[in-house]
Amino acid sequence: MRFIIRELPEHKNFTGTWDRFRGWLHERSDVHKDNRFARGESLKALRAYQWVRAARPDLQGRDLYEEIVASCVVNDRETARGYIRHAADSFAAWPANREVRFRDVVSYIIFDQLVVSNQRPDTRADIEAVVASIVPAKF
Repeated sequence: MRFIIRELPEHKNFTGTWDRFRGWLHERSDVHKDNRFARGESLKALRAYQWVRAARPDLQGRDLYEEIVASCVVNDRETARGYIRHAADSFAAWPANREVRFRDVVSYIIFDQLVVSNQRPDTRADIEAVVASIVPAKF
């Protein structure tokens, strides 16, 4: 039995399909990197929460979050308040008006670091889901 190898017919959409596939792979790689970054930052935030909570058990809510952000992220109280205010505007005001949670603050800081600080147009990573898998809702 002989196999006859013929040239594949020229398909005009093959190059476009391959380019789309490469773009999809690149996007998946970016999502993986962003998820890994979000996981690492969430773990750091959880340790910072535990550290500040042990050092200052009298603090709660926004005051506690401000202390964590000011001591572990920005070293500036005004910037820390801005992060908390933006987190409240982004996550706590919609769809239901509620108090800002530590998860909200962590999600906003990670988003800010990924997109705003790195001057990227967006991220397709589900930052909230990654943070929720690490930071307990009660915080």
